[in-house]
Amino acid sequence: MGFVAATTVSAVFGREINITVIEVDENGHLLIAGNPGPPGVRGVDPISGSPALVYSLPFAGNPGDLLLFPTNEPPQTSQLSDIVRFEGDGNMYFFSLQHGSNDTDLADVPVLPPPITPNTVVNETGSGALNRPYWIPFGTGIGGDPTNPSIIYLFPSEIPEPSTVILVGLGPVTLLAIGRRRQRFTFYN
Repeated sequence: MGFVAATTVSAVFGREINITVIEVDENGHLLIAGNPGPPGVRGVDPISGSPALVYSLPFAGNPGDLLLFPTNEPPQTSQLSDIVRFEGDGNMYFFSLQHGSNDTDLADVPVLPPPITPNTVVNETGSGALNRPYWIPFGTGIGGDPTNPSIIYLFPSEIPEPSTVILVGLGPVTLLAIGRRRQRFTFYN
C-alpha cells in the first residue's frame, strides 16, 4: 500500500523528500500522513500475553521495542513509562504504565511487560499535551519499512489537528535532511 506524504521538503538540498508521519496516541487515535487510520483497539500482545492497545499498520514494521522514558521528571524518579512494540506482523502494540486510578487511557496497563530485543530508548519531550516524542527508523530500524525509509513516528499525549501534524513534523524532517545531506538516498512513496 502506498502512502500520501504528509510533508515534502525540496528547498533544503534541491531534491524532494517525501516524509510519512505516523502519529498514534494512548487512546486509539491513528493518523497516517495526516489522514485518520484504523483506530487502535484493546487486544493481547502475543509475545507477553499482556493487554495492549493494538494498532494495524499498512506494512509489517521491523520487530523490536521502543522504550519511552520521560525527561521532564527528576532523574531519580524517571522510569520507563511506555513501550511501543512492533512484532513484524503489521501490528503495533502500545503499553502505557498506569499512574493512578484516574489514569484511564486505552493503552494503560498496571505493569509493563518485559522489553524484547532489539529495543531502543526514546526520550519523551515536554509535558502534558506538549509531550511529543518521535522516532525515525530510517527503513531498517524498529518499526521501519524498508520500502519506505522516510517514516517518522510521533507519540503525542493528544492527537492534534492535521495541520499541526505538518508543523510538528517539520522539526524531525529538518534533522533528517541535515543528517543525510552528504549521503545519497532514494526515498519511495
